[in-house]
Amino acid sequence: MRLGHRLRWYGDGTCHDDPSDGDTLDPTERPEHPRPAGADRLPRWLRASPQDPEREARVYAGRALLGVLVGCVCAVLLLTAMYPSLRFTNQRPERTTVAAPPPATTRAALARAEAAPAAGVLRALLAPVPAGMPSGLVDASSVTGTVSPAVSPTCDTPVSPVLSRSRTWASPPGAGGFGSGVTVTATAYGPGAGAPALDAMLVARQECVGQTRVTASSGLGVQTLRAARTKGAVDTRSVLFRRGDVVVSVSGTGRPVPEDAAADLDRRLAQLLAPLCADQDSTTADFARSPLITRTAFTGLQVPRGVDLPAQGTPLPDLAPPHAGTPLPPVTTPTPPQPPYWPERAPDPVPSPTEPQPPTPYPVQTSYLAPAPDERGPGCGWAFTGTIAPTYDEQAAAATQEQRRKAAVTAMQAAVAAYPAAVRAYEQAWQRYQREAQAYTDYAVAAQQVESAWATIRAQQETYRVALEGYQQALAAYDAETRRREDLATAYASAVAACATTVPPPSTDPAQPSPAPSATSVPAPTCPPARDPALDLPPPASPTSPSPPPDPRPTPRP
Repeated sequence: MRLGHRLRWYGDGTCHDDPSDGDTLDPTERPEHPRPAGADRLPRWLRASPQDPEREARVYAGRALLGVLVGCVCAVLLLTAMYPSLRFTNQRPERTTVAAPPPATTRAALARAEAAPAAGVLRALLAPVPAGMPSGLVDASSVTGTVSPAVSPTCDTPVSPVLSRSRTWASPPGAGGFGSGVTVTATAYGPGAGAPALDAMLVARQECVGQTRVTASSGLGVQTLRAARTKGAVDTRSVLFRRGDVVVSVSGTGRPVPEDAAADLDRRLAQLLAPLCADQDSTTADFARSPLITRTAFTGLQVPRGVDLPAQGTPLPDLAPPHAGTPLPPVTTPTPPQPPYWPERAPDPVPSPTEPQPPTPYPVQTSYLAPAPDERGPGCGWAFTGTIAPTYDEQAAAATQEQRRKAAVTAMQAAVAAYPAAVRAYEQAWQRYQREAQAYTDYAVAAQQVESAWATIRAQQETYRVALEGYQQALAAYDAETRRREDLATAYASAVAACATTVPPPSTDPAQPSPAPSATSVPAPTCPPARDPALDLPPPASPTSPSPPPDPRPTPRP
């Protein structure tokens, strides 16, 4: 065997010793089995030989497993290519597609807005530092973590703002109160959209305002709101005010809202809008003139037009003068006294009737709303934000005006036709009222009479009650004085009897000392005893019992 001896592979998967140098093929060595390309590079476990069935089975199993692994790898690569978020990485996948440019109409609207007076107003408003800004704050363009308003100027607004600019002044790093500051945001809305935008913030959904508390206020602009939000240890408060379609927000984080700065911004905003804004006092109702509102709510500019009642084929009915009723007596509710009393019961109550309203006179002239060209626009107007005014269709407006004019005339004619029936109904109602008023008047007079009689009885009963209380007090005093005198008389009689049975002591020499009294000796009574002067007074007068009030019930009783 020569150098370069090697194994030769054939197409059936078998191998044999090749004594050649490998560069030439011996035509006598099985030329019917050409050597497969890359056969020398196959691993041994993938080589099969028909002489070894067990080895051939292992080879086929290995090939199947390899195919499954290759298919899984291809599937994973395909999925990660289609869904970048499934990649095994902690980095956010980068966008591989370029966002589509805005439509030409949108680009044109943005260009008009930037060139409109609103952009100049916002720039001029935020250019200088507002008077009253707290000291120690610097322009926050180079300070990170600047403040934001407590509530977004676009929170739940019906339309998006056209332009919005902000400027922040914050405490610089290293200074006390770092992280606090003041932010001023000026936002311009489309024609007539400023008022509904601020109204929407007041009733915004919880998902929009979060934990912010928004309340109505006053004092700035034509409409004022205040908002407060506490997030962790950070307290943010904002005041928002509006003039026309411009909403200004002044927010303080970590410090109170600078009210003087807000007042200065309001003053300068009014001056800037004076020559440019059509109506600084616009309301939400004016938004119906703007095409920014929903199609069903859009009305455009409407002005009142007058129309007279056309001549009728018959004369107009006479106007019925209203009836003048007599004032009804006031309602009286009798209060019964203590029994006995008379009358024994009050009359049954009767409700007080109400006078019927006379029929409204039919109109001979009325007005209706007719569409008209809206040259200025609602709010600050079309030109303020570069908005193209809606096309005014004169033919459609004329048809609408004629339709409304006919409807107004028809309503007047219907009122004329219904007036006689209304007069008849009024007369019937008036007659019914008179009957009810008479019944009520009779009841009120009877109730007043019963109340007068009962009031007299109550007064008599009250007088007797007071007199009876006085009599009882006088009787108690009389009994006490009588018992006291009886006790005095008894005590005096006992003293007189004691003096009658007492032996007078023997006379002694004044020079001799008197014997000392013993512990068991009884002191001699004072004789004669003293008489209390009350025993010589005339006896107390006995009090007289008061007479009860007479029985008010008649005899014989009906």
